[in-house]
Amino acid sequence: MQKFNDSSRVCFLGDSITSGGIWIAKIFEYYKNAGTSARFYNLGIAGNTAVLALDFLEKEPFLKDATDVVIMFGMNDIKRQRYLDEINEKVKPSAIDASKTALEKLVQKLAGKNIILCSSTPHAEDAEINAALCEIAAKMKELAKNAGVSYIDFHKLFSGVMNSIKLIEDDNLHPNLVGNAVLANVFLSLQGFDVYTGQDAAIWEKEAHFDMCEENVKRFKAEAALRSIEFVKRIVLPSCKGDEEAYLDEYYKNCDAFFRKQISVYKRSRNKEKELFDTLEKYTEKVAVK
Repeated sequence: MQKFNDSSRVCFLGDSITSGGIWIAKIFEYYKNAGTSARFYNLGIAGNTAVLALDFLEKEPFLKDATDVVIMFGMNDIKRQRYLDEINEKVKPSAIDASKTALEKLVQKLAGKNIILCSSTPHAEDAEINAALCEIAAKMKELAKNAGVSYIDFHKLFSGVMNSIKLIEDDNLHPNLVGNAVLANVFLSLQGFDVYTGQDAAIWEKEAHFDMCEENVKRFKAEAALRSIEFVKRIVLPSCKGDEEAYLDEYYKNCDAFFRKQISVYKRSRNKEKELFDTLEKYTEKVAVK
């Protein structure tokens, strides 16, 4: 997998595992310290799927000028919640097939850019969910081979060390700080950088608490607010038929802590979207400048 260069503009497409962005910020910081002026943009959206990504592809900021696109889907593509609710057997293959078709179309539409396909990280507990994720990973690997693009099997890599190191949050879905460090270091190692990828938990704890420069911190905060705005606009609000404020208030009462956080950020930030984009671009440039 080739390294990014000074002119690289790298966009990451995915769900909440991507939108959390800590592993992307670590990769950005590493490139900065290595003296390479590549730029990195997180376009992940919580709740996103390959199918939904197709619908919004033309509207994605920064994607038009991207030289490289990293794509990670799977956790929502399998219709995960339905597995927990004893999913109808007919839904399983149809969801996986829909994801495969959407991924193929994404690769076609992004032709001309350097594409890196990534499998989703595992679910921490449910074997059936992981089996479905492995099916998508296998299809993704085949697609990468046929399309001549890069592939990273994060599911397999995580599964190999999860018994000895805690990599997933208590929600069983999202990588914790150590998990984010694993994502970043594995990615960098496959590009040929000399970074730690072993199984020593103490070393991973140190890897997880990396220092971000001031510009990267400001960029990260603006980026996180923008990801929350996009999440609410694309995932929560499409079902709104009346007053937005009343709809969000009612939605807030019945959702989990993760959704509540996104909605709260959206309410605080929705009128500052342009300012946030300007801040993101400003500090992305500052991080990238040698």
